[in-house]
Amino acid sequence: MSNVFLPGLNNEHRTRLAEAQVPCYDLTLGEDQGLMIEQQHLDAALAALGAYIESQSPSVFEGIATAVLKPKVAALAVEPKYHKVTDDWKGGDNDELVQSVRHFLVPLIDREVQLHTRSGYPCEPVNDGKFHIHLYCSTLAWKEPGVVPPETLFGYPNSNRTRTFLPSGRGITIVDEASEFAVAELIGPNNLYVMWNLQHNYEPNRGRIFRVLMQKLAHVLGLSPEDHRRLMRQRFVEECSKAMVRVVRDTAGDGEQGVPGQGDVVPSTLMPNSRFGAHVPALIPAAGKTAVTVQEHKTRIAALRKQLTTAIAAARAKERKLLTDESVDLDEFGLEYEDLMKVKSVKDVKVERDTIVIFTDVLNCRDERSGVYHEIGAFKIELPMNGNQPRWTNLTRRVTGMKEGMHAPHVWDNGHACLGNTSDIFPKLFLQRQWSIAAQLAIEFVQSANTADAAGKHVNRWPRAVGR
Repeated sequence: MSNVFLPGLNNEHRTRLAEAQVPCYDLTLGEDQGLMIEQQHLDAALAALGAYIESQSPSVFEGIATAVLKPKVAALAVEPKYHKVTDDWKGGDNDELVQSVRHFLVPLIDREVQLHTRSGYPCEPVNDGKFHIHLYCSTLAWKEPGVVPPETLFGYPNSNRTRTFLPSGRGITIVDEASEFAVAELIGPNNLYVMWNLQHNYEPNRGRIFRVLMQKLAHVLGLSPEDHRRLMRQRFVEECSKAMVRVVRDTAGDGEQGVPGQGDVVPSTLMPNSRFGAHVPALIPAAGKTAVTVQEHKTRIAALRKQLTTAIAAARAKERKLLTDESVDLDEFGLEYEDLMKVKSVKDVKVERDTIVIFTDVLNCRDERSGVYHEIGAFKIELPMNGNQPRWTNLTRRVTGMKEGMHAPHVWDNGHACLGNTSDIFPKLFLQRQWSIAAQLAIEFVQSANTADAAGKHVNRWPRAVGR
């Protein structure tokens, strides 16, 4: 991950960074003078400077990106309003939390804020005209193994390693950019779920970490719809590029372990027309029935090692090019994002590790026997980049259809489905990165039920759709 060069910073900015104990280094790039911030300290630096990154581009030096800063929204510069900030948080730093809420959030939303101690118990969003911050909470029940927080959050040391909730996928995730750890999730306009455990013992930096979180929240809330869409598109492109690098790494391996033997196939999850396809080793032909001497076997193994080494070097070169070379057309990911957002019933698109994740509106399915539409629910649909089948998760309800815990008439309790003779369609689309077509098919799969089928005939067990 690149370190960041911030040009044009003056002594006042240096003082702010010093007071916040953020390490920085003087640097000159061409005619620009400024400071370089290590990636793990970037969030803390932005908090101290009261700014966010408007744009970022590679510099002439590998591993350093040049960033253009923009001050936080104007609303944050006004005198804090004194709407009531109530809380049942009993920690010793409760006043520090309230001050952060009052300074960064209240001026922007102009209404009462309530802090809730949830102690690891899930709850649904509250919509009563107030803004609600749920501490150590999610809309989802706790699920093992959870996620272990990193040793550093927003640039500050974090001694709290208590496992946290996973994001529900229903809102906008606020992450620590350096570690990609999800700290909180904003669901709707009025509810923030802080998944990191503020309540665990005494964390000396939790006030500072929470302060940065409030700044990030205020930035998200202050975005116009156009800016928000642009931000989501940019994140999608960045995460897709990282995921493609991981796919290349997984495909290439390290060249030392798992060297294919006689008659084996070099693993590959990339299509021939993929960006890296030309550098993936071809299939290794199986040996004939003729006996193979030890020396011949060693010679073949040596040849395979050489072939793999060449492929790994080429893949790593492509990896570096993908992340640093402007000539690589990463906008194909941006165009795919736009196409995904145009698919009917898609309300949000994200990348989680090596998977495109689609969030939908509530989907309905028509029972052909009665003509009645049944409300199946809103879905999280996972489209993996490695060429496997989709995974459907009903975010609204689970129903006892053919079996208990069904996500949809044809989707089992584990989120997978029986696709029959169409099972090869999705892998082909995934490997060709035709995500928008795959998303459309995955949505249509939920919206249709074969009532002559043992599973599809139970569509009438879902509630009747209102107004249909």
